[in-house]
Amino acid sequence: MSLPAPSLWLAEVERSTWRPRLTGALDVDVAVVGGGLSGLWAAHAVLDRRPGAAVAVFEAERLGWGASGRNGGWASALFPVAWSRVARDFDVGLARSLRRRLVENLGELEEFLGPDAASVGGRRQGTLTVARSPAQWRRLLEERRSFDELGLAEPPRVLDARGASYYLRVRGALGGLWESACASVHPARLVELLAHRLEDRGGLVFERTRLHMASPGTLVGIEGRVRAGQVVWATESYLAATRTLHRALTPIASQII
Repeated sequence: MSLPAPSLWLAEVERSTWRPRLTGALDVDVAVVGGGLSGLWAAHAVLDRRPGAAVAVFEAERLGWGASGRNGGWASALFPVAWSRVARDFDVGLARSLRRRLVENLGELEEFLGPDAASVGGRRQGTLTVARSPAQWRRLLEERRSFDELGLAEPPRVLDARGASYYLRVRGALGGLWESACASVHPARLVELLAHRLEDRGGLVFERTRLHMASPGTLVGIEGRVRAGQVVWATESYLAATRTLHRALTPIASQII
């Protein structure tokens, strides 16, 4: 019997058993509430900075139950706003540093995966944006020029109609932009890999453990209680369901499918 799976990604991760549920009292240095990508990465970050710290991750359902287990499976340096607008509305230096950090983040992910990249479907193949009208083509060229004008890292490559068709056959294509800083990954398998590696480092991972804040540093559930020096809330939009913290965190975008 396999575990419940609200998405195709989770259904493809074969698991027949749950991780332990919290029972009794537990004292830790850092408690992370939410067993998705943000929560698991946060737990790893704690151990990177404080080796040997007592860290525990608590998930109310199954790891990756929320957006982390049902998204598009992209890991990229793409940004939903034109870089020229970021520079205009905020600062050129900010646009440069943000772009550089996004590119570096993809490299850090690949370094972390290492020999396990294939097991989580990690492949950097880039992404292609195709223009099929003169207006779309002008926008793509403007976006490409902004990389040079702003001095942004790893600018995309301009392809003519023939070059774009080499990668993707689109009727009426005038050309495209090829962005190399984009990879694909199986998000649910990445969640499991993060959890396994966290457990190997001495971290604790609990499932079916729904916790609420009783007081600063104290979390309570149906069957257990946690005392922590620090608490990290990594529940994204699910935090809205709690009375005391429903406005403490505002998700900017939830790319859930």
